[in-house]
Amino acid sequence: MDVHPKVIPSKVSRRRTQVERRAQGEKALLDAAAELFAAQGIVQTSLAQIGQRAGYSRGLVNHHFGTKDALIDRLARQCQEQFWKAFAEIDVETGLEGILATIDTYLAQIVSPAPHGRAFLVMRAAALPEASMAPTIAEADERTREVFVSWIETGHRDGSISRRVKAEPFAAILLGLLHGLAAQLFVAPDAVDMGALRSQCHDVVRAALEEREPRREERQ
Repeated sequence: MDVHPKVIPSKVSRRRTQVERRAQGEKALLDAAAELFAAQGIVQTSLAQIGQRAGYSRGLVNHHFGTKDALIDRLARQCQEQFWKAFAEIDVETGLEGILATIDTYLAQIVSPAPHGRAFLVMRAAALPEASMAPTIAEADERTREVFVSWIETGHRDGSISRRVKAEPFAAILLGLLHGLAAQLFVAPDAVDMGALRSQCHDVVRAALEEREPRREERQ
């Protein structure tokens, strides 16, 4: 009598849970919004376009986020988290090195092929006249300043940054520098060589932060 071996499926497919389907849908919609915001701006982008880009209907966008403002806020926070994750991975020995690495990381996020960094710049610009977006962007700025303040204070302790440098004001200056560079790179990404820009940025920041000999008039 022939004995037929039992056929065992190589893989059993598992149906996604409702939570998994919702998470996948939200991710697709946020990714689509980032691409469209980066390419054509916020005002010019409709919920219908976002749904279409993600492969869904406008109704699903409304279902997940309710309003366009809510979607923008959610995307802005998601973009922020990408910056914070990158900042958290910085592993250096001194406060000054931390400042320089943070600058490099910020610029890398802006010029990355991924659209989220550019989308965040668009949302930042839109927040200037749009009061509803201001708190989210202000929170992002505060967190970035705190990163710089922490590195400056670390530099004070390890001696890599002069104690004459006041942490909070200089953190605001660094943030302004990065915002200005990011805006230029957004509108003209090929106008400046990134290697030269990074090197010059390091030189300027080192000159401002490192301990230096006092000038003659300061010693007198």
